[in-house]
Amino acid sequence: MTDRYADGRHLAENPRWHSEDAPLKADAVMRLLRSVGWTPAKVVDVGCGSGDVLRALRARLDAGWGHDTQLVGWESSADAASLWTPTPGVTLRRGDPIATGERGDLVLALDVSEHVDDDVGFLRDLARLAPRVLLRMPLDDSWLDRLRPARKRAARERYGHLHAYTRAVALERLKSSGWTVVATDYDRAPPVLDSVRRRWMDRVRRVGLRVAPDLAVDALGGWSLMVAARKADGS
Repeated sequence: MTDRYADGRHLAENPRWHSEDAPLKADAVMRLLRSVGWTPAKVVDVGCGSGDVLRALRARLDAGWGHDTQLVGWESSADAASLWTPTPGVTLRRGDPIATGERGDLVLALDVSEHVDDDVGFLRDLARLAPRVLLRMPLDDSWLDRLRPARKRAARERYGHLHAYTRAVALERLKSSGWTVVATDYDRAPPVLDSVRRRWMDRVRRVGLRVAPDLAVDALGGWSLMVAARKADGS
């Protein structure tokens, strides 16, 4: 991961560490878990950031089938860990879960793979934590993004994205790292609609997602790919 997560830059530019998106991400996780019928007993969240996604997930699990599900978050950045709020039913730890031998039934990696130098190696290592994985991968390489390279540079500079994915590239990375995709979904953080152009683009994206979702996302961007996958050996 880049130094911006250890030297204060990311915290200065994103003082909430994206916690404002935590409810949306937790909803997306629950939606995908229900669609594939997974009810994990222990979830390990790699790169849990502020821990707010796990806190939101805890509330949703407690209201549904997962009140006994153990949630363990790991974060390497001291800046992110400084934002943790102790929550019953959520364990937050500093460090590298792969190095410590942490194991679970399901590993989460939400908006993480785009930040690491070797994303295929990272995805491969996740199989050492659990036989199933649920990921969120931003799709920053749409046709529109290629016409506006400044947007891709902004994602790299503000958010530290080292990799720009399309749906096809993201799925190929997973296949190359030994995962078999079970289900996918699209997720999107609430856009800023402070101009006529942005409001118009928002409408186009929403209509496109209903009519031809894969084509719309490839062409217009603005979405993230949610993926549920299992080890390729079937375990």
